[in-house]
This record gives sequence, structure tokens and C-alpha cells, in this order.
Amino acid sequence: MPKLSVTIIARNEEHNLRRALSSVAGVADEIVVTDTGSTDRTVEVALSFGARIARFDWIDDFSAAHNYCNGFAQGDWILMLDADEELLPESHDLLQNCIADNRVLAYSILRQDLIDPSRPDLFTEMYQLRLFRNLAEIRFAGRFHHHFCPSLEELAQHRGLALRSSEVRLRHDGYVSTAKAAKNQRAVRLLELELSDRPGQFYYLVQLGLTRLALGDAAGHQSLVEAARIIARGDAAAGLARGSLASLLEYVLSSPTLPPNFPISRQIARKIAIEQFPNAVPLQWHLAGEHYAQGRFARCAEILEHILALAATHSYDHHASFNPEIMGDDARLNLGVCYVRLAQLAKAKNIFHSLLHSPTRGREASENLRSIDRLPAGDKI
Repeated sequence: MPKLSVTIIARNEEHNLRRALSSVAGVADEIVVTDTGSTDRTVEVALSFGARIARFDWIDDFSAAHNYCNGFAQGDWILMLDADEELLPESHDLLQNCIADNRVLAYSILRQDLIDPSRPDLFTEMYQLRLFRNLAEIRFAGRFHHHFCPSLEELAQHRGLALRSSEVRLRHDGYVSTAKAAKNQRAVRLLELELSDRPGQFYYLVQLGLTRLALGDAAGHQSLVEAARIIARGDAAAGLARGSLASLLEYVLSSPTLPPNFPISRQIARKIAIEQFPNAVPLQWHLAGEHYAQGRFARCAEILEHILALAATHSYDHHASFNPEIMGDDARLNLGVCYVRLAQLAKAKNIFHSLLHSPTRGREASENLRSIDRLPAGDKI
């Protein structure tokens, strides 16, 4: 059976690391933890799980740290794990099956992103290339949100191997951290350095723009203008990271006002969203909102029903993370309101009744039910 190495880079992660290492204890043949300068008990926790420790002087470059860490791995395969992630127990057998397939170079696996620590059932999933053969040619580039260089597509073709998606799942709670602002500030610094090293990268321009805006920095708009220029120069889908393209389109569709002379119009963004992102929930959500605002309640209801179907089958676009509420209780509440507007009150009441115990939308559902009950008898037909 092929051997599996789990690699982690960490700094001051003693509170997260124990959970991460416990989750792979039954499946990893070795664990390599690269410490980048911890002042807490990160190293002691790693050693207590039998991990091999490597030391790396932090140079503001995640790719350099990952390349260094992976260089110590001795297994046939590498699973890269973040310290605030865990491998779900039901994935152990799936993981073993994956690495036993000699036709595959690497797998995209599913990461569940939590947004509320009290709601472990509330998450979205996105695919990430985290499981791959331990080959010297597999290297990373990029100071932040590292990517493979050369691409795994090129390497797989050269070696006659496949790239596949799997149902192996990680759970990630980094988005619920109280230190999110500090993480965003670090991200901005590294993204600026990356774009200084290699200007004009679409993915990093989008990430920098959105992260700046999340911190309340209006300079983020200019980064997104630069990213939009890349779309305006040619085919919007050519060579662009799908998740980042969707995020930029979402920005265009949701912004109350765009910067002057923005390179792509809302009309173009809407066209791309409709044609290329039918299963991207955030984009479909904004399209539904536009239809509602313009009184096209039947079309809005149709899109919301589509969103709920995507949620029920987990068939939504997995290229980017988003707030799962918009394909849950938020979508149901708005669908109920659409049914009211369409005078389909029996359907509306069924939806509002199903939301009465919702922690986020229960009060509004109750108010809508009372409003329906107050309607004259002739209006309830």
C-alpha cells in the first residue's frame, strides 16, 4: 500500500493543531510539521503526535514554506493540511482508495468552510488540490494562496496520469476566527508583495481588491478595476481562475456604484454570469434580486427554486466559498415572499411554516404568516 505523508506549516497554532493532527492519526504514515517561528506550544503538541519537526525562517512566502515542508516528506503521497482544518472521519477509507490508484497524479478534495462555530451544519464546500504524489516536480509559487508551478495539468499530461476530484472532505473553521481582521491585514501585505514580484495576475488582483474592501479600504476598488481590464481585453473565461472570475462578477453585480469608467458593465457581467455560471449560488442570488426589484417575481422564484435544488443535491459550483445562508433559510424566505407576490399563498404558507424554527428567519416567517392571515378572504384564493 502506498505511504501517505501529511504536511502542515504552523505558527502559534497550539489551540488548533491538536484537532488537526488527531484527525489524521489513523491514516497518515508520517506527519511533517514545519514551524515558522512559534512562541507557544505548537512544537510540543506536534511532537506529542509523533510528528517530524522542520524549522523554517518565515520570509513572507507561503509557497516557499510549503515547498520546504513537502521536501521533508518521505511518503508516496502528500496530503497538505492547514492547522485550522481537520480530516473528517468518514474520509479515511476514501483517502486510502485514492492513493491506491496508480492512474492518478493528484486529487481535488472538498473543504467545508464553517461561518458560525455554533452551527457545524452550516457550511459551503469548495474543491482544492491538496492530495498529490510526492514528486520533486510538484512545486508551488505565490506568496499567498499558492498555486502549482508548473501546473498539474501540464505535469499530468507529461506523465500520462489523470487529475481527479474525490469526496474526501476537510473541515475548516478559519473563517470563524476572532482574528479575521488580522488575517486579512496579513493577506493584504502578502498579496501586495506577490503582485510587486509578478504584476498583473488576475487571481491575485481580485483577492487583493476584495480583501482590501473587507477591511474598509477603498483602494480595493482600483485593484478590481485592474482585474476587470484583463477581462475587457479578451475572452472572459480564457485562462482565468474560475472562482476569482465569479467573485469579480459578484462585485460588479452587487456594488451600488462602480468606479468611474469601470472596464466591464453590469450588462456584460450579467451575461457572463448567466451563460457561464448557472450553478454559482452568489451570482444567481444577485440575479434573483434584480428580477425581484424589477417586479419579475416568477423569474425570481424560478432562480430561488434552482438555488434550493443546488443546495439539496450539493451540485452548486464548488470553485469558491460563500455564505451558505443564501442557499438555505434566506433563499426559502425570499421564495415565500415571491409566492405571496404571485398570489400563490398556499405555497407561501408552507414555506413560512417550515421556517418558524429558523434561528435567523423564524421571526420574519411568523410575521409573514400573520400578514397572510389578515388578508381578506377573497385575496387568499
